[in-house]
Amino acid sequence: MTKLERASIFTGIAVAISLSLGWRGIGEVASAAPAMRDTARIATIDVLTVVERLVSSEKYAKDRDANTTEQNSKLQPIAEALQKIRDDAKDLKEESEKFKQLQADYGRKNQEFQQAQQSAAQQVDQFNTAQITEAYRLVCEAAEKMATESGYSHLFSSKSGPFTIKSSNVAGAVQEILARPIIKGIAADDLTERLLKDMKLDAPPAPAVAKPIDPAAPTAPTTPAASDKK
Repeated sequence: MTKLERASIFTGIAVAISLSLGWRGIGEVASAAPAMRDTARIATIDVLTVVERLVSSEKYAKDRDANTTEQNSKLQPIAEALQKIRDDAKDLKEESEKFKQLQADYGRKNQEFQQAQQSAAQQVDQFNTAQITEAYRLVCEAAEKMATESGYSHLFSSKSGPFTIKSSNVAGAVQEILARPIIKGIAADDLTERLLKDMKLDAPPAPAVAKPIDPAAPTAPTTPAASDKK
């Protein structure tokens, strides 16, 4: 291949690349890139922080406590039945028929308790997930509205604040890293604090005094045994 032929090929490749980038030849200005620069306004928001603040608010916490209380109330009768069997068996001899019968009853009732406890835990988890789902939707809708009214064309969800990792395990640390796709931005274009104030969430929630969101209580007593006897 001659030098002239190679030069022609390279020129053809250069022209093809230029055309793909919007170049229209001498005297014409590409329109795509300047148009993007003129119209694109990018904002950021720490969606996770706002969602956490909303879910921690009094309304959501009150509903969670009510649901947890309801689930625990379903476990209470079974737990009381287990305790009664335990009380009835504590003075009996292990070799007695009555003790053996109570021990069998306890096993069946304890299995029922474990199943009910598992179901209650699932109900609590589903309820809490539904709260987070609703909070996420409300936050995104409010953020989109604020960004539109402020003239932004793009809104990115990105964790803000210092570059610190709070998790104590690899999986959690990776999630925190992935939650921050924007490394550098303009502070004035971060809508987090504005949205917190707009949604009346600017003040951090008071320390929680409610019961933990855990249907583990009441717990089942241990199986009747000889140590229970006087």
